[in-house]
Amino acid sequence: MSTTTPETTSSELLSEEMLARFDERAPVYDRENRFFDEDFAELKASGYLTANVPTAFGGSGLGLDQMSKLQGRLAYVAPATAVAVNMHLYWIGVAADLNRMGDHSCDWILERAAAGDIFAAGHGEAGNDLPLFLSSSSASKVDGGWEVNGHKIFGTLSPVWTWLGLHAMDTSDPENPKIVHGFLHRDAPGYQIVETWTRWACGPPSPMTPCWTAPSSRTTARRSSALPAWPARARSTSRSSPGAWSGSAASTAASPTVRSTTRSPRCTGARRWR
Repeated sequence: MSTTTPETTSSELLSEEMLARFDERAPVYDRENRFFDEDFAELKASGYLTANVPTAFGGSGLGLDQMSKLQGRLAYVAPATAVAVNMHLYWIGVAADLNRMGDHSCDWILERAAAGDIFAAGHGEAGNDLPLFLSSSSASKVDGGWEVNGHKIFGTLSPVWTWLGLHAMDTSDPENPKIVHGFLHRDAPGYQIVETWTRWACGPPSPMTPCWTAPSSRTTARRSSALPAWPARARSTSRSSPGAWSGSAASTAASPTVRSTTRSPRCTGARRWR
């Protein structure tokens, strides 16, 4: 098991030579509106995609502050690449924070990430200005998980993800609607990736941003939890927030000092799963 420390691995995770290559490729990806295959392969090979996995699980153990600095360097030369990998890193960050605080409910994310699985964000929905707290997708309880129907956008990591983290609304009790958060495995039946590669169709410029949809089929999300929908009463927490982790690259990528303009996700916090 790895015993590396953040201080000794940061330059190896994201070297100056890597940044120079990313800088050269960024306008090509943007011009051709294609996935950042070469950048992704380099980041995976260097261990960047497990940089914030705790050392006990085989990662480098970087925290939010250290990861934000690396993401800032990456975003300066390749903003679209930084935003895309952040979709993966923020799930790991939340799981790592919970683990450090004694909550092991999301340790499986750390285990699967250390094994090479890629996590993507399925929170984007057209017309929904409160991602995580409200949803235009529906969720119904079924054996072994939840049946989710809806249309998700901003599918930045669609060519490579193993698990799609998504949310949907359970309205089986109209007086107490709940938001269900779960993970869909790539091998699960019943979903479709719509290849809408047109720029700005479903998100910012390259890397490609298709949509996901499950218009009339059973898409079962497992490893899930439910919590009261906004504005229903629920205990808030600042212990671990997808919003904090998702902003680590988005805020830098949206900076005027960066050549390419992207949109920062509107996410103000999260409520802890129960």
